[in-house]
Amino acid sequence: MGMRHWERRTCVQFVAKNDKKKTTCGLHSIQALNNTRAPPHPRCRCWSFIGKQGGEQILSVGFTCNTMRTVVHEIGHAVGLWHEQSRRDRDKYIKVVKANIAPGAAENFQKIDIENITSLGYPYDFDSVMHYDALAFTKNGAPTMKVRKEYRDIPSTELGMKDRLSDLDIAQVNAMYECNQKKPLSEECFQSEAGKGEEYRGDINYTDDFITCQKWTAQWPHKHEQYSSKPRKNERNGLGEHNYCRNPDSKRKKPWCFTNHKKIRWQYCPIKLC
Repeated sequence: MGMRHWERRTCVQFVAKNDKKKTTCGLHSIQALNNTRAPPHPRCRCWSFIGKQGGEQILSVGFTCNTMRTVVHEIGHAVGLWHEQSRRDRDKYIKVVKANIAPGAAENFQKIDIENITSLGYPYDFDSVMHYDALAFTKNGAPTMKVRKEYRDIPSTELGMKDRLSDLDIAQVNAMYECNQKKPLSEECFQSEAGKGEEYRGDINYTDDFITCQKWTAQWPHKHEQYSSKPRKNERNGLGEHNYCRNPDSKRKKPWCFTNHKKIRWQYCPIKLC
């Protein structure tokens, strides 16, 4: 299910490999559960290398971590994603409470060196499947991470509670793998009676620069008042729980959207009008 989730939401695809060579995790994991002195086999724990290593790419989903969230998370590492809380700018958005971290676990909260990580201009993602939860590696049941006060009004900032790719996870992977550039785009123009494409109800969800659009219902990374509290107005403008290009209230000269990029608030979409 984890692989299918990735394939349905990004352009990353997996090819089945027929290989007689197998690693048996069950025996090692059961031994570890029954005997604390017997650690799980290295290939039976929950881990992955970051990005393409060359040759055999090992991704381990062990006996005790075969959950949707863990599988999606570990595939994220293989695709090239680091832990979100390891970003260089994380202290602007969350506070790491070192006093609550269990002995020997501090390395899990270290920032990644600037030469080894890039966010490609995408903002901090509280909802990322790559983010640890607030109680990760706690020694006393108290949070090891807290969202800073100025960001607590953003809907859905429960750290590490998602078992699916977030909108920003998808946007960033789309940029990494140029997914939007690979989507077929019709050469036909859209017939707009009013001339500005406000009638457009298609499913293009990226901009002229191939940046994935922000959902109209979302307020992060860009706060806005375009989505109304009046359902009829949203219906009239074609807005909803989606990120398809629209031109609500004929505000601009053709369909557009807010972007998921931190520094680019909005852009026009690749929709030809006629």
